[in-house]
Amino acid sequence: MPTQPETMPAKLEALLGEHFADAARLCRFLAGDDAGRELHADATALAALHFSQLRKPERFRQWFYAIIRNRWRTTYSRRRATIQLDDAALLYASDSSPEQAMEIALVDSALAKLTENERAAVVLHYIEDMPVEEVARVLGISRPAVKTRLHRARRKLAPIMRMLMGDALPAPAGGTTHEN
Repeated sequence: MPTQPETMPAKLEALLGEHFADAARLCRFLAGDDAGRELHADATALAALHFSQLRKPERFRQWFYAIIRNRWRTTYSRRRATIQLDDAALLYASDSSPEQAMEIALVDSALAKLTENERAAVVLHYIEDMPVEEVARVLGISRPAVKTRLHRARRKLAPIMRMLMGDALPAPAGGTTHEN
């Protein structure tokens, strides 16, 4: 008797649906537009394949983001192309005003100048709004290492952020800023 194709468990489908937009945005920030879509599809397929290994469904986001991170590191991080300002502005133009699209393009361009490790920490903490402890678990590093990456990234991003925000952004202080 032929076997029926196995369908995706309802719980996995619900969890993927809940985190779809955020995971897709993370993939786009890590790998660029086209490769980001491919990365998201690959990570989703891997999550479906290994869903039975997830022990705590309440930690799905961390687990799924770790899959994204690992797939990105092994496949896509070496292929990341720097997004040109005009291309990035077009990416966001449908959802944003022209001014917002240009600001997003400038930030994306600045993110491209960070190391892969710094970019991952920044995207997870500031864009995906993860606390430092959760970022540490997703990246498989210690809390102090996350704080160091965020501090270095802020130093690198400060000039462009000052340009975007004008006087609203304070000048960098001599000490370090501690994250939650």
